[in-house]
Parts: sequence; C-alpha cells; structure tokens
Amino acid sequence: MPKWGCTFEQKEFTPSVSGNHSFTLEDKGLTFTENIIEFYHCNIFKTCKDCTNRSECLWLPANFSCDHFGSSLTKEEECPRIENSFPLKLHANFSSNITIDLVNFANVTGLILSNFECEVNQISDDAEIFEAILHEDRNSVSCIGVQLDEASTLYTIKLKYNKAFYVDNEANLIVYSCSGLLHDKKSCGECQYLIKQGYDCQWCNSYPKCCHFTSDTLTCTQFHSKPNCQPVVKQVSPRSGPMVGGTLVTIVGENLGKDGYNISVYFNDVGCNKVTVVQPFKSLTCVTGKSNTTTVTGMFISVNESQFIDSSNEYNYTYKIPVIDKFSPEKGILAGNTIITLNGSDICFEGKHRYNISFCDSKERCIPCSVPSEFDCEKAFIKVRTGPSSFCTNMTTLKFEIDDFTELHSQRFEYLPDPTIIFSNQTLKSLQSGGATFIINGDGFSHVGDITVERVKTPCDVKLDIQAVCQTPEKKQNESDVQYVRVYFDGLTATVVIDYVDDPQFDNFQSILEYNKESPIKITGTNILHGAIYDDYSIHVGLDGKCIIKDISMTYIICLPPTFTPRTNETDEHTVFVVVEVGRIKAYIGKLRYKVDIDILAIIVGLLAAAFVIAVVVGVFTVFIMKKKKRKVIKEFKLELLTREEMIRKASREEFADAQMTMREIKSDLVTSRVPFRDYQTYVLYQLFPNQDIETNPLLHDSKLTDNQEPKMKNALEKFDQLLSNKVFLKTLVQTLDRKNMLTMQEKAHFSSVLSIALLGNMRLLFDLVNCLLADMIHSSTKKQHKVLFRRFDSITLRLMANWLQIGLYGQLTAHSGMHLFMLYKAVQTIIEMSPIDALTGNAKNTIAEEKLLKMRIEHQPLTLQIDLNGNSDEHYPVRVLDCDTISQVKQKCCAQIYKNKPASERPRIDELTLEWQEGSAGKLILDDIDNISETGNGLVRLNTLKHYMVKDNCKMALMYNHHEDQEVYVNSATFRTESMASEDITLLMPDRNEQENVGIQKWHLSNLPDDEKSNREADFGDIFLNRLFHTKLLLSDYVDSTFEGLLDPQTASISIRYFLWMLDKLGQDAGVEDDVLQSWKTECYATRVWAPLIGKPDILFDVMDTDHVEPCMDILRQVFVESCTQSTHKISKESSTQKLLFHKDIPRYRKLIGAFFIKLEPVSDQDFLSEMDECSNQQKAELTFSRQATLHQLYNLFIGNYKNEIMEDFEDMEESKDLQFASKLQEIIELMNESSI
Repeated sequence: MPKWGCTFEQKEFTPSVSGNHSFTLEDKGLTFTENIIEFYHCNIFKTCKDCTNRSECLWLPANFSCDHFGSSLTKEEECPRIENSFPLKLHANFSSNITIDLVNFANVTGLILSNFECEVNQISDDAEIFEAILHEDRNSVSCIGVQLDEASTLYTIKLKYNKAFYVDNEANLIVYSCSGLLHDKKSCGECQYLIKQGYDCQWCNSYPKCCHFTSDTLTCTQFHSKPNCQPVVKQVSPRSGPMVGGTLVTIVGENLGKDGYNISVYFNDVGCNKVTVVQPFKSLTCVTGKSNTTTVTGMFISVNESQFIDSSNEYNYTYKIPVIDKFSPEKGILAGNTIITLNGSDICFEGKHRYNISFCDSKERCIPCSVPSEFDCEKAFIKVRTGPSSFCTNMTTLKFEIDDFTELHSQRFEYLPDPTIIFSNQTLKSLQSGGATFIINGDGFSHVGDITVERVKTPCDVKLDIQAVCQTPEKKQNESDVQYVRVYFDGLTATVVIDYVDDPQFDNFQSILEYNKESPIKITGTNILHGAIYDDYSIHVGLDGKCIIKDISMTYIICLPPTFTPRTNETDEHTVFVVVEVGRIKAYIGKLRYKVDIDILAIIVGLLAAAFVIAVVVGVFTVFIMKKKKRKVIKEFKLELLTREEMIRKASREEFADAQMTMREIKSDLVTSRVPFRDYQTYVLYQLFPNQDIETNPLLHDSKLTDNQEPKMKNALEKFDQLLSNKVFLKTLVQTLDRKNMLTMQEKAHFSSVLSIALLGNMRLLFDLVNCLLADMIHSSTKKQHKVLFRRFDSITLRLMANWLQIGLYGQLTAHSGMHLFMLYKAVQTIIEMSPIDALTGNAKNTIAEEKLLKMRIEHQPLTLQIDLNGNSDEHYPVRVLDCDTISQVKQKCCAQIYKNKPASERPRIDELTLEWQEGSAGKLILDDIDNISETGNGLVRLNTLKHYMVKDNCKMALMYNHHEDQEVYVNSATFRTESMASEDITLLMPDRNEQENVGIQKWHLSNLPDDEKSNREADFGDIFLNRLFHTKLLLSDYVDSTFEGLLDPQTASISIRYFLWMLDKLGQDAGVEDDVLQSWKTECYATRVWAPLIGKPDILFDVMDTDHVEPCMDILRQVFVESCTQSTHKISKESSTQKLLFHKDIPRYRKLIGAFFIKLEPVSDQDFLSEMDECSNQQKAELTFSRQATLHQLYNLFIGNYKNEIMEDFEDMEESKDLQFASKLQEIIELMNESSI
C-alpha cells in the first residue's frame, strides 16, 4: 500500500494561529485523505506537563516557560510538580501556614523565589492569592497566612510563578471546623477519632465539646489533645438469652467506637463476639458466647484503650436454660392457624425475630409455626399458631429454637382433616345491633381451636362436633341490609350471608305493674321475632331473677316471674325492674311490684319481735352485734352500688356507643388540627399567675422610666441581677421572707411566682435553690411535723418547688401526657353536651357533679342542622344539636363543629354571630334567645329553643356575622329588644352586648321553679339522681382510666420528675423519715402539685372554652385523682361524698397504679438531668419574652424595698452570707434605687 508524506518547509504554508486545522491531500480534484493537524507555538503552554507532551517543545525550568530550544527537559516525569497524595487540612476562619510537598525542584536554578504565589479557590469561585515561600531544600513550599471559610467541598491549591505559569498538579484542601465534622456535637469518641486522623482538634472537658485549641480558648479552659473517652452504656437489649449463646445483643450509648477500632464486649467473663458497629460511636451489636452459669453479674466494654465497667450491675445480662414442659392443644386442622400454648420455664425472651418453632414428624419433616414479633414475658407461657399441612399426619416432636439454642420436646401433635361446613340455602336474618345466635352445621368442629365471627369478640360455642352456635355481628353502617360475614375456623374461612332487619321495639309498662305471684306477665312490642328466635331472649326481673318465657310472637312475650321477690336496688324491697335482653339489646320495660301476703307479714313481725326479745337477753353481746351489723351494712351498700353500676352500664350501651363514635371523630380531627396547646409563655402565666389577666401582666413589658431615672435604675438592676445568680443570696432571701408573720399567703405566692420568672433560663439554679430549701425545711422539722410537711402549701419553699415542677413539665405535656388530659376534657365535654344543659344555671342531665345535676325531666330530641357559613355557600356543615338547646347554645355547637381545627381564642364570639333559619314557615327567620315571640308569664321570659321555633331535623340554617347596615326585615324582628339576647348568667354561651337592656328581666331556660319548691321536689329522688350520676360516670370510665393510667405510666415520666423524686427519697432517708411518710411526700408533690391542677383546670394547658358545666366535672375528677394518691383507708357509707360513691370501686385500683408507679421509676444520672435542665433553659430563653427589667423592678419594689431592714439583718447575722458581703452589696443597690426615684 503506497504511503504519502508532506513537509512544511516554508513559513508561509503554516497557519499563523495555534490550534487544530483541517488537512486535505488532493490531486487534480481527487481527494486522497483528510485529517486534523494541531499547529502550535511552544510558548503558549503554561505548564511543564502540557509543554513536554508536544514533540518539538522543551521546558525551560529556569524561567518556567516553554520553547522549542534551549533545554533538555523533554519528559513529563522530570517536570517540577506538586506531590500531595492526601488532602491537606485547615481549620476554618483561622490563619495558618500550609506546607505543600514538591518534587524535581532541587536541580532547578535561576528561579526568582519571591515570584511564587499560592492560588486557592473552589469550583465557580474567585481565586484567593496568598504568599508562597519555597523552602531551602526545595522539597516543599509554604502558603502563608491562609484563612478560609468552612466548606462542604474541597478547595484546590495551585502554585503560580510570575503570575502566568503554573507548577504541575494541584493540592486538595479540606477547610473544616471541629464541631462541624461531628454527627454528635458532644461526642468525645468522634472528637478522639478526628484527632487521630490529623485534624487540629482537641477535646474540651469544661464545655464539653470538640474544639480548635487556638480559636476556642475563650470558651474552653480544659483542653485534651489525647482524651480518654470512656464508653458510656445507656441501653442493652435484649437482656437475656440461652446459655449456649448466639443472641444478637444491641448496645446503645456513647463513645462506643467505629469500624476499625479494637472493641471487646464481655458479660462478666463471657465474651460477646462478632462486634459490629451499627452507628459509629452510638450503637453496636455483638453475638453472645456460651456461658457456664445462668446469671451474669456485670458488663465490660473495651474500646481501644478506654473501658466501661458496669459495677452497679445496671446492665447485667441473664443467661437462661429454656425448658418446654408441655403444649396444648395436641391437635389441629390441616389449614393451620390453630393457637398452641407452650408452657415451661424460661421460655420467653424479649426481642423480635428470635424464635423458630415447628412441629416435626419421625422423618424430620417439619412444619413451621407462625410466631408473634414479641411476647408478653410477664406470663409463664407463649402462644404460637400452627402452619398448614398438605396431609393428615402425626407430628412427634416440637422443635423449639431461640437464637443458638434448640430443644426437641417429645409430645405428639395431630393434624386432622379440615371441618366440613354446611350452610342452609336460606338467608340468615339478624338484628341490626347484632348479638342474635345462628347455628352452623357440619362435621369436625371439635378439631378446631376457636371458631370466631368477624367483629364479634365472643368465640362460637361448640357443644357438639357437628354444630357451632355463633353470634351475629353488628351491621356495618352505610351498607346494604344484605351483608357477607366471614367465619374463621382457625386457618379456614367460610362466608355467611346475613340479611339485617330492624331491631325489635318494646312498650314500657304504663305504671308500676302489680304482681300477685301466680299469673304470667305480658310484654308487648313490634318485630320481636324479626331477626331473633326464642332462645335469643332472656328477661331479667330485679338483680337476680329470671322471667320464664311461656309464649312469644312478633308482637308480645308472655313470661312467668319468680314466685319470690328478687333482690332489688329500689327503696321499696318489693319493687323490681324488668329488662328484656336480646342480642346486644337491653330494653328497660318498667317496674313490677310484688303483692305482700298478710300472713307472711305477720310471721315477719313475729320473728322481729322474737329477735328483739333475744337481743335484750343477750345484751352483753350488743356491741359485737352492732359492729358486725355495721360491717354487713357497708358490705351490702357496696354490693348495692356495684349492682346499680352494672345495671346502668348495661342500660347505657347505646349512649356509650354514640359517645365513642364522637370521640373517634375528635381523635381523627386531631391528626390534622393537633391538640390546641397553649404556647409556653401563656402556660407559664396561667400556672404562676392564675388570678391575673394574662394580657395586662406587668412582667410582659418594660417599666416606663424618665431619661434621668434610666442610667441609675439600669445600674441598680444590673447589680441586683448579679446577686440573683448567687444561690446563697437567694436561699437567705427566701428564708427571711418565709418567716412567720412576714408575708401574707397571697404575698408569698406572688413573690414565688415573680422569683420563678426571674430565674427562667437558669433551671439548674432554680433546682439547686429548691433542693437547698427543702433540705433545710426537712431537717428543721420534727418527726410529728414530717407527716404534714408537704400537705400545707403555706411556704415560699413549697411554692417554688411546685413552680419548678410545673414549668419544667411543659415538654412532657406537649410530647405525650397532654394528649391524655385533652382527650379526658373532650370526653367530659362531649358526654355532657349529648344531653340537655340549662343555659342559665349550667345544670346538666349528664354530669358527675351533684350540685350541677339537672333534676327536672326534660323531653328532648337530637337534631342535625345543615349549617351554611355566611349564608352564600353551597357547602353545608352537619351540626348535631338538641331541640331543647337555646339559640346561643346552638351557635356555640355550630362554632365548635365549623371551627373545630382552630383553638378557642381564634373562634368568633357568639355575640358576633347571627343564626338565620332559611326555611321558616313565614320565610327567612332570625333565631334569637329572646325576641318578640318569646314565651312570657309571671314576670319571667323563657329563652327561645329550637323546639320553640318548631325546627325539624335536617333544616338548613345560615351562620353569619352580625350586620347593622341595610339589614333585611324578618318576621320576628319587632321591638322586643328591651329583652336582650344576652344574659349575664350565660357566660359560657355568649358575652353581654347590652347589659343595661337586661335590667329587671328575669329569664329561665329549662327550669323556672323557685329554689324552695325545687328543693322540696328534689328531696324524694335521691336514688334517681345517684343513678344519673352513675350513668355519666360509666360513660366516662374508659377515658378516666386511660388518663390516670397514662399519667401514672413510669415509662413516660420526664427526666426532671424522676430526678426530683429520687432527690426527695434521698432527703427523706438522710433525715430518717419513715417510708409511709416519704410515700405521702411524693404523692403530694407529684399528684397534688403537678397533675391535679391540670386535671381540674384544662384551660391552663389548652386553648379551650372555660365552661360552667364542664369545670365542676373536671374538679370532681381532680378530687378523685388526689384521693387515689392518698394513703388513708378508703371507707364509704351512705354519708360519703358523691365522688367517693361514684368511684368507690375505682379508687383502690388507681391506688395500685400510684404504688407501682414509684416502684418502677428508673433512676436518672446527674449528667442526663443536667442536660435536661440545660435543654429546658435554652427553650425558655428562645420562647419566653418576659421583661427582665420589669421582673427585677417588681421583685425589688414589692419585697426588697419593703422588707429591707429584716433582709439586711439576716445577711449580717448569717455566717454563710456574712463573708460574701451581701449586706453591703444590697445596700449599694438600695441607694441607687432611691437616687433613681428622686
């Protein structure tokens, strides 16, 4: 193949501009080849590397330039260049010299060393130029005085010569800050790792934090370049495992090392192997080794040269030997899912995915069981479910595996055929409320563990192998009457078709039915056998009697009551109630009175007379008999209360279900709206100044000073502020003002509150002060005084203690405990407002406060109104009301529904709103509490209700803001405005708009009887009223239980609470206080001072309405909580207070919770507590905006200035404060304050 060549011998044939140029070889128009040729001048290349890569160019080291002659340097590897394989490091914002390694500079001569400079930049940033000094050996160069900002990306350093040429290669530079490199700002271990990696960091013990030694000398006084970071363990899980080992243990703490560290873990002398760092320095895992003993006494961790030794056995790990004793049942169906209960010793271990349990046959074929992710290890057994099998077989062995432990338990388990299920072709009919029985026929039902119906808690009753009797579930709402219901036979599922029909309705007795003990009674109704059968019905007479059904049809039931009079809770022992029970329906029919036989009465009288004669004869035993009788009466009274409560519980199921549904809606709304917590500052104001107006509190704004007053006043307050930071000064000041006859109770409370405000942002100091004061108070008290020491809330010391507890509790409240309190408040409000409430008195049908019980029988119907907001929207809000509600009550409920996502303070006021009925019989109608069609008589005006206006269900109404211009004329808007809509008694519903117009007008809503007549009428209905109170209490029971259990859950107690209770324990033990007295101290502090105010006054923590009908009930619950935390014996009688009767069986149960709470509280380390205090203080500094000047000014004016002589005398007399010259310092402040007031 021929080759072509060209030589450019003449200058005119070469391009004048360097670069790539196209080259074409042609002959007579024929193109032979095309190519790209680079033409260049050597002097355009600025680096040795670029120069030597061109064949005709030579690098001239002496002047750092490129040319085509004059040098022998032609190879890239001979070029002078920067040689740094690892990034350089520089601390941010600190001037430092950076040394860069060089190669091939030693033999270069003729360089002007001062012409070198360092060029530092980042991508897309302008370069910064720094002086460069070439070292004598020419193996390195220093960039002088480099100071840069911290950056997440690398900087590049280039060495520049003569401002035009660059030394080959460049160095990378990390610009860092010691704290910025850490994931955990307070991790000593991470700081130690940075030091070993060459970062210019040191550990500061006094802060603690990772610091740059030179730039952080102002904030740190104790630097360590080689810190010994001791490992800290905070959590070990799981805490137990089999002796053979193999348990994956997770350890969480601090300074636990990272990958590459030499980490060892031992539980006593047993090594934990395969140590893996999960999160550097924070958590690691290891696998336990085999142990020869069952209990290990301690833990040891070594991280490089640092060690952790668990000398207190806080994190001891227990080795166990699991033993399976037996399991049951011993048979199940092929479909599996049969529940198997395993009994044995040490077979339950905490932790997920640790078990493998299976049944194996003689050929070692195994069927695994499904194991729950976790077990309740407080029980002596565990439960698993069998897996499915493809054929019937006998499994001979239970294979039990936990970690590396395996036990083969020999016991037979038999897989039997799945049951055969036979359904009739007829559609099953059932009551909509459910609970009706139906029969499933088939075969093999005895092989099944449990036969259950969806949405039914009670399993089916299997009396025969061929038949199961089950209950129907309640109908699903908003679905058709014909529904498909699943029935579960362990792992087998069948479907039943149920046609839901209307529940039966029963007629009540017209009056008390007289019964002569011989003839049957007749109960009438409708749809009695529509969806139920004879066996579904039972009729209860009294507390323990049954009425035997003789005949039943669609419209009546005929039954025979017992011949004897059953037990009753009525005042007349011969009168009993009759209740029909079918499915989940319990219908109260009326009362039945047994006729008394005269002969029997005579016998009874004779027996009583004989008993009286005998009592006289045995008079010496009278005292004994009376005591025994009293105990019997109390026992019978308790039984009566329990029976009454159970009866009311059964009768209130429907209302309870409505309340539950409403509460579920409230819970779902909270997902988007959240709990309306008050902000931290408002919460503090409500706690410390409960009787003052929050908006006008003088501590929120600086005091006004003249120009002449300000300098001296400012100087005086600054000196006073410095004194307040001294614990000894504060202690002496408090003890002086806490002396008898110095301050009134109100003054002590105010001083405590203002001083607490002054110490906000320094919770450590406030706690130290409280600790010192409590210690002195306890040691100066006698043994007799100890019993009531914390019960009397009459000292500044105890008020400061309560303030510290309440202020520091805000974080726990907003994190979890506040939800319990809010749901309790909403439950009380919801259940009360489900029934009538008198708008003027606040008395309600549903209440647990006896003085607020509405004792009149009020006929009412629930309604749903369709509310159009502003009257011009297509969107309607359904609002549930009662037809006996006043118009203001209706507006209140409308606001609560429409603005449910807003706190109470952001909702419109009721007097700003107008309710317009858009479908009135005479056109649009403004509804008002009082108008020209209000019912009047005997000098009284009745507040209008929905029933008064004849409003029906689903009526459309508009809720609008009041307009005073161009108003429409309505049919009822005449001149009856002298009787105002507002009332000074209706503080809940709407504020007064024109108080003068109400003068002389007496109003009533649900009750208009004079007080003396009402008291006479109410005197005879004690039992009825107690039943109503019980009714409301039962509706609230679940929410009260949930709240009290949440407040007494030791897992949610805050660090500050736990540390305070530990401190109280220590103070009591040091003073030799008895255990029961110490327990009463803790309950007084924790229950009475912390939680009781929040239960009784929810508006302290939440932005909610303070209502007349809710507050008394919350106060009752507060009293119950306090009573539950006392140690006195819980005795009841007919004279006991209402709350004791209502909660007679609950208070002992709550007392067990408080006892367990204090026992299960986990201790808190000093470090964790101080960290918590610092975090709380930082939150206060960020969120609280009290005026420092106003706080100090008020503290001085009200207390220091008024009692300066007594305070100065104490400072001069007390040895502890004399040396600190508090008296002279305070005197200086007093003089400055006096001068500033002139």
